Amino acid sequence: MVIDSAQTGDIIEIKWSTGYSRTIQMILINPIYSDIGTVNQRLAGWTSKAIYDDGSAQANKVPYTITYELKWLKLCERQGNLKMISEAHVKDEANK
Repeated sequence: MVIDSAQTGDIIEIKWSTGYSRTIQMILINPIYSDIGTVNQRLAGWTSKAIYDDGSAQANKVPYTITYELKWLKLCERQGNLKMISEAHVKDEANK
């Protein structure tokens, strides 16, 4: 899955429809982990900065910060409603 390999700085787009269509484009800022410090530590979601939102309530409020649970992001991806727009290119100084 695309969201499993996402990293900080990636830009994703989510679309859904619940009586009206909505599209949000966001930059992934910070991964959120659960069970930190245990053998069960895992990625639980992402904090992101919305840079585009065509929802009427949020249209004039971008950019804003929002957090999504990983299970919701995976559900969107399985339904074909999540796509990677741009991957972050992190420079690895250690492997020069």
